[in-house]
Amino acid sequence: MISTTYDFEQFVNSVKGEDYFDIIYAAEQEAIEAWRLCRKGKALDDEVASYQSMLKGLIHFMLYGVKPTNLRNRDIKLFNLIYETAEVRNLT
Repeated sequence: MISTTYDFEQFVNSVKGEDYFDIIYAAEQEAIEAWRLCRKGKALDDEVASYQSMLKGLIHFMLYGVKPTNLRNRDIKLFNLIYETAEVRNLT
């Protein structure tokens, strides 16, 4: 896991500036791992569920440009930071 403390800001700081699709992939993998930890009982459910929700919201935002409705101003700034610093590969 990128953030062993389930800190979304730590995740953002570790992937900002990376390739756009690599960020989406990392967020997907992180969300899956958080889900697994929660199901195995190795983590606090509320903390992990909130972290996983933020990651899923980031994926949705990056794929579709739609921000989740439950974001705080701080979270919106983090979403924008990661979106603005992502590098886009030339896929042609």
